[in-house]
Amino acid sequence: RRERSRWWPHLAALPADGPPHSLLRWTQAEIDAYLPGTSLDPVARAWRRQVTTDFDEVCRAVRTSSQGFGDMGHSGDCHSTKVPAWACDRGLYEWAVAIIWSRCVTLPGRGKSLVPVFDFANHAFGAPTRHGCKAGDRFVLEFAPGAATVSPPPTEESDATTTPTSSELHIAYASHPSAKLALLYGFAVEPNPHEAVALYAPLRGEEPEWKRRLLSAAGLDAEAAGEAPFWLTLDEPLPDRLVDAQRLARWGGTAPGPDPDTSRPNDDDDALRAFARRLPRANEVAALDALHVAIVHMRDACARTTTPRTTTTTSTSSSSNGRSSVGTDALAEQRLYEDDDDNPRARLAAIVRRAEYRVLDASCRRLDARLARLRCS
Repeated sequence: RRERSRWWPHLAALPADGPPHSLLRWTQAEIDAYLPGTSLDPVARAWRRQVTTDFDEVCRAVRTSSQGFGDMGHSGDCHSTKVPAWACDRGLYEWAVAIIWSRCVTLPGRGKSLVPVFDFANHAFGAPTRHGCKAGDRFVLEFAPGAATVSPPPTEESDATTTPTSSELHIAYASHPSAKLALLYGFAVEPNPHEAVALYAPLRGEEPEWKRRLLSAAGLDAEAAGEAPFWLTLDEPLPDRLVDAQRLARWGGTAPGPDPDTSRPNDDDDALRAFARRLPRANEVAALDALHVAIVHMRDACARTTTPRTTTTTSTSSSSNGRSSVGTDALAEQRLYEDDDDNPRARLAAIVRRAEYRVLDASCRRLDARLARLRCS
């Protein structure tokens, strides 16, 4: 409908190419060169495949629809069933998907919503603004007094509930790690206080039911089913919940003593923690060794780059349990901090890679220290 739509003034102001660095705009060669080894790599590939599948389904539905396009088909016949070219335009479809992901805000009771003008605000962690719906279903954007400021604070002449006219209005998109910012919005921020790496560690299907009850009592149903990850962060690089779940998973016998009571945790710990502490030290070493193998592999993969300008060198050093680790190679780590100023997509991938490497390396160091204590005691 173009100019006849009430949305046209806003849609006409949106960037014609969409978010310039949305992963839908990347070439396959760029994905193959910059993303391997990061958590963003499999997600980006899956998302692109899903968009392709969805587009094909939309086109099939459009071509078999008996509804017609009316004046949207520009045929002059309000009951025309002729499919206009734009209805099955792959480029326009990807533009719309990228716009929705990068600009819409989730509002309570309304789902994803496109809010004109508001969606032009740039992101900043700790932005001194807040937004949402208030009485009468009105969308409200306010300056939040006392919030951490990233723009100049209000002057004496300005109203306390508005931003100063001399500063840029920022909003906090979400507390996401760099990989998710890159996936949803096509950018990343450094430093990011919310960096995290997902580690999936589901319970095997053949494990006894009492183990699942124990994990369920600890609130880990989704993690046990592989539907949700454990999160590694710089503040908590080796979560106790992850270690306890792995100790439970690797325990080959029955519960030592009576069957664990999953309904009544003790005063200090839940039933899972209490059970894990009753297991022998060898079980803890085995669980930590398994985590070490997985996380070192993730870290080493993250340290490798496959960009054409990077040469490959091999240097290994022994970790506390005798395994070699490419991730400890100083030259490999140095490459993580090489930015290609002329290639913003390479720089975006480098930010994600650096962030995930830091978290995974912190996890490896915590594992090394804990294993060393266990083996020396």
